[in-house]
Parts: sequence; C-alpha cells; structure tokens
Amino acid sequence: MKATSIKQIIQSMQVKDMEILEGVVTSQAPLNIQLVNNEKMVLNKDILIIPQHLTDYKTKMSFSAIAGIVLSSKTKPAGSHNHTISGIGSTSTIEDHEHELNDLQLTQVEVTIHNALKKDERVLLLSYNNGKMYYVLDRVVE
Repeated sequence: MKATSIKQIIQSMQVKDMEILEGVVTSQAPLNIQLVNNEKMVLNKDILIIPQHLTDYKTKMSFSAIAGIVLSSKTKPAGSHNHTISGIGSTSTIEDHEHELNDLQLTQVEVTIHNALKKDERVLLLSYNNGKMYYVLDRVVE
C-alpha cells in the first residue's frame, strides 16, 4: 500500500476552487508570506486570515500544584537570598534554604501566549475564493 500524505488526503476532499499551498514567512511585521515555487506571489494581511493560535495572544488559565519548591529569580546560585521584613523594609541574608510549597492554585490568571509566525517559517495555506483569500492552516514542522 502506498503512503499518503495529509496534504494529499485533504486535497482529495477539497472543493474545486480550494487549493492547499505551501508558503514561507518573509516578514513578521507586517506579515507577508511568499508562496513556495512562486517568487512573485507574496500574500499580505489584506488577503490572509490568521487563526488565533498562530498569533501572540492573551488568554486566561487556571493552574494548580500539589507540592514543590518555590524558586525566585533573586535566589543566588548557592540558594541564599535576602528577605525583606514586611513594614520595616530591612533585609537580612538567610543561609541556603528552599521554600517548600504545599499547595498552589492560580485561577483565571491572564497569560500571554507568544506563538506568532516568524520570518523563514514554512506554513500551509488554504487558498479559496478563486485564489483571492488565503487561510493559514498551520506551521510546517521539518
């Protein structure tokens, strides 16, 4: 049995005026994508539809951890760091130690997902409306 690629499977199911193409991001801001094997065809934001998962975007998430260790960016390589005494503002250096974490729950915390397309990344595009619009399906992992 001959192996079939996902691209071939999708193309076999597509409507006649749709086509799956490959492109390369030539510019991040503004976003421009050049079609592979067609140096003259550069697509811009006016004819591209970019799904949210291929952008930098903010979303909310919940996170919980049952146990672990709290690490701080202020902790020195040996583990010691300063503690500020609340209300007084004075600091003191504590011997090497770790802060144990018994339970941590963060609910509805806003996070930024950095997943925008970058220069030189390869993408799959769905061409539709007789080649007047292009939907970016996903990155091509090599």
